[in-house]
Parts: sequence; C-alpha cells; structure tokens
Amino acid sequence: MAEGEGRRPERVAEMVLRELAQMLLRDLRDPRLRGVTVTSVRMTDDLRHGRVHFSLLAGRAHAAEAVRGFSSAYGFIRRQNRARAGSSLHTRVRL
Repeated sequence: MAEGEGRRPERVAEMVLRELAQMLLRDLRDPRLRGVTVTSVRMTDDLRHGRVHFSLLAGRAHAAEAVRGFSSAYGFIRRQNRARAGSSLHTRVRL
C-alpha cells in the first residue's frame, strides 16, 4: 500500500462532509432539513458506502422528518457530490 493510501477514506469522508454542509446551506431548500448540522461522515475502505451522522436543533423529535428530507434529496445530493468531486465513484450514503 502506498504511503497515505490508508487515509483516503478519511479524506473522502471529510470532502463529503464539507460538500454536504455546503449543500444544506445553499442548495437544499426542503423545510425538513432546516436546523440540520452534519456532524461526521464515515466511508468504507472501498469508498462505495458512507454513513452520514447529523444533529438537529429541534432535537430527536424531528429526526424522522429530517431523514425523509435527506431521502427526498438523495438523488440530487449524489449527483452534486459526484460532479463536484469529479469522481466516477458511485458512493451510497446512509443516514
């Protein structure tokens, strides 16, 4: 394994976190996503799957609504992430 290659999932996770946070601020207008803060992203070693962790200002009572908002925006998020990263990876993200 080349030096630094073991950190690639961490670097990709950080990039996904930054991009998703920016999308929440600029692009995603779903009211169910108001007050959502992305707290961390974990990627598998093959970069095919990721898990997004988030918190809500409104608390756990609105978590299900936020997950539905993310699910509704999933296709858009995926396309934007791929376009911004310039990547041909087909990462699937879970919330």
